[in-house]
This record gives sequence, structure tokens and C-alpha cells, in this order.
Amino acid sequence: MNRIDSLAEEMLAQRSKQGHVMLRVANVEEALSVAQLLRETGQAQWFRGQTQNWPKLTPSLYRGSDADVTLVQQAMQRLERWATATPGLEELAASTDALVAVAQHYGVPTAFIDFSTDPRVAAYFASVHPKPPPIGTESCIFCLDINEAARIWGVRPKVDPEIVVLDVPNLWRLEAQSGGFVFCRYDDLNLPFPLDRIVFPYTGPVSAPSDAEIYPERESPLESLLNEYLQGESIIKGSVVFEEINRHLKVAPQTFTFAAPPVMNEYFLAPTAPHASWTGPNVGDWLKVTRQVWTNVQDPPKLSFDTKLNADLDAEEVRFERAVRAALQSDAGLRQSKIEFKITVEECDPKGIEGLSKAMQRVWDEMARLPWTDAEIALALSAVLKCFVLAQSLKLGSNLTSRELERKTMAGIFDNPIRVELGGSGNAHTWAWVEEDDLHAAVRPDFESLLRPEHRGQILGDTFNTLMVSRTPSLLFDFGKLSDLFAKQMIPTQAVFYPDHPLFPTPARVQVIGPE
Repeated sequence: MNRIDSLAEEMLAQRSKQGHVMLRVANVEEALSVAQLLRETGQAQWFRGQTQNWPKLTPSLYRGSDADVTLVQQAMQRLERWATATPGLEELAASTDALVAVAQHYGVPTAFIDFSTDPRVAAYFASVHPKPPPIGTESCIFCLDINEAARIWGVRPKVDPEIVVLDVPNLWRLEAQSGGFVFCRYDDLNLPFPLDRIVFPYTGPVSAPSDAEIYPERESPLESLLNEYLQGESIIKGSVVFEEINRHLKVAPQTFTFAAPPVMNEYFLAPTAPHASWTGPNVGDWLKVTRQVWTNVQDPPKLSFDTKLNADLDAEEVRFERAVRAALQSDAGLRQSKIEFKITVEECDPKGIEGLSKAMQRVWDEMARLPWTDAEIALALSAVLKCFVLAQSLKLGSNLTSRELERKTMAGIFDNPIRVELGGSGNAHTWAWVEEDDLHAAVRPDFESLLRPEHRGQILGDTFNTLMVSRTPSLLFDFGKLSDLFAKQMIPTQAVFYPDHPLFPTPARVQVIGPE
């Protein structure tokens, strides 16, 4: 009998004698092997790893104070309001458990405790942590027999823990981690039914799986939209910190507001209605959130392209656009995948090239699942290449600030570049660059006739005033013309210059377009 079999036998003997097991092994690899054997023999089906073998198995919701619980409840209410208000997330908004699962995977404390059907995932979380414990700390893998647990926990419905198995569309973290949850109403899951655990000294990360296997590097349709909610949450946290600083410094309270309304009706002959182009039968297609399964987008096809910083930018833009179009024409199913862009730019540093690849992948991921044409996707990606290469060329040997570099880059691409702010639900926002004349060309053709005659002179042709009197895109722009502007200019510049902000891949999801 080998050591792993011997340990499994020891675990079975302990369980028969005392009802639950605390098995000590040499390291995380050995713990993983035992857990895998337990799964194979049907002794455990769910697993959970922790870098520290705390006495209690406590849901994150119960680890703080009552004040913390109140803040969590407020955060959950904001998440529910956001999901309800976001087109395409109706299925998510209708399920409280699904919302809690999303919150759990993005750091909001909940009454859910994470488990996995894959012992490898448990071994990862038992040995990988942003703040790893000292070497030798006792770590553990919990092993749960869900059949036995369901029998014991079923005695007191609405009191005992509950096993929660969810299928949350596009929550790739849940899929990647083969996740399930136990809903626990008190601060120690071990109280009614002590869980078996395998303990071992912490020695560092397990050999596999990798970080990317646990936390997918690409964004699903849901996770892309979640960027908007998470940006709003970060702003709220910043406000709380600011209030705390004010409280300690005892300065006069300050309120920061932007009072401009979505439309200034006093400048119009009558209340403005959305332009007819925004109410067509196909506009709703831009708001759909299609389901993509994580396992179907792994090991993506690759698209390679080589260029250099001193190349003819216009020629390279056309060459790359043709390469993307050719790839799309040769594979009808390419848009269902997550292309991995392998771009090399001679004389460009590796960090910059990594940023370019990520920008391209983000544009592809966002546009490929929407009703953009293949030609529009190719144009957007080639615009990303042009913006990036020009910025990198200007950066060499200069001491330009990031904002100066941004403006100088756009001045080299557009005759009259202007930066506009894009706003979504809540506090979600970013910026994009456009050619000023093209922005005016996208304004609805009847705009002049809607204005009061006495105001036309100060508004027409003035970008700032035009955007201020009607910041709601559907009231100001023709949807088709604005969409064309998004594909060629606004999506690419969002991706290149604002990688840490939400990306708006269609005007249909933008609630505000305002001046810088």
C-alpha cells in the first residue's frame, strides 16, 4: 500500500471512530492527492482550501461588526439596483442567489461559503494568497460529503446550512473554479456537522493550477458590464475615505456635484424625444448579453502581426485591417472565440506590447459579440494599432506626461481632436477621442429645428454648448452615425488610453456624452 492509500485508510478509520477527521499530511501536494482519492472513492464531493486552519469555518459576512453588515446590505442593494437597471441582465437580477454568487466572487462579504468539486482548486486556495502566511503555518483542505451533509442539515429547514448549486451565465470565475456554495446562517459551519479536513504546513503555492486557470484573464459579457458597477463601488469607497478624513481633520463638509441635467429644455421649442433611429426594431440587439461558456473560449486562436515604430502608420493600419478581415472571412466561427493577439512592434518595450495586445483583445471581446460587422471590427482594431504605435513613437526620448502624450497622439491622427466623457449607469464613466467635425456630423439632422431660434446661434457648431444642452445621446445623435463614430474612433481610443476604466462598446449603453 502506498502512502496516499495509507493516509486515506487512516482517514476512514478516524471517521469510523470519532465521526469526523483531522488528517495531518506533509504538504499541499500530498493533501491534494488524498483529496483526489476521497473524491474517487465517493467519500467527499466538495472541497475548500484555506491557507490558515482557523478553528471556525465562518462566512465572510459574519467576520465583521454589525456596522459592517449594514454596509454590506447597502452594497447588495446597489448591486441589485444596478443589475435590474442594466439591459441584458434580467436573468441575473431575477435571482437573489445569483446576485449573492456574483458578490461573493468580487469581494463583497456574504453568507455563502465557497467550495469546489475539484480538489485542485481547493489546493490552490490552500496555498495561494495575496498575503501568504509564514512558512510552516498550518493550512488545510476541507472535505465535504454533500450527501451526508444534506441528510444532517435537512433536519431543521431555514435554520441549518443549505447546499447551493448555481448556474450563473457568464460568471467565468465560478465556472473556472468548479464552484458551489454552502449558505450558512451562523458563524461556524462546523457546529452542526464537523467537516473532515486535511491539514499540512504551508510551504508555498501548489504546482498547479495556475492563477489564470482560477481567475480567467479575459472578461465574459457579464464581467465586462460588472466593470461599471465596480467602478461605482470604488468611487463610493473613495467618498467614505474622504468623509473619514474630513471627520478627523474637522474641516467643513464638502459636497461635489455636477448639476448639468441630461437635457436643458429651456433651449428647445418642446421637450425633446429620442431620435427615431434609437427606437428601430434592431436597436435592442445592441443590448443583448449573449452567453459564452468559459470552457469554449479557452485555448483561443492566435492572430499574429509584426510592425515597427518607424513604419508608415497609414500603410500599417491598412495592412492590419486587411489581416483581420481575412481572418474573419476564412473562419465563420471566429467571432465565437476569444482571439489572442500576438503583436510585435520593433523597438517597443515588452510592457508596451503587452498593453497593445490587451487593448486589442478587449476591443475584440466587446465588439465580436455585438452586431458590429466584420469590417467595423477590423477598422476598430486597426485604429487601436495606429493610436498605440504613434503614442509609443512620440514617447521615445520625451518627458511628456500621460495626458500630454495622449493629446499629442490624437493631434497626429485627427485634424481637430476633442475628448468627450462617456457615462453609464451609476457612476460609470470613461473618455474617448473623436474628430470634432465627425462628431457634429453625427448629430441628428433635425437638431436645428428643435432649438429655439434665439439660441441657435450660440449652440449650432459649438461643440461644448451642443453637448451641454443635450447630454443624452438618444436625444442628440443619429444612432447609425454615432455607431460608425464609435467603431472607428471612440472604442479604439477608450481601449488604448483608458484600460482601467469600463469600455462602452456601443452607444446603446451610453447614458451621457458630455464635454471634457
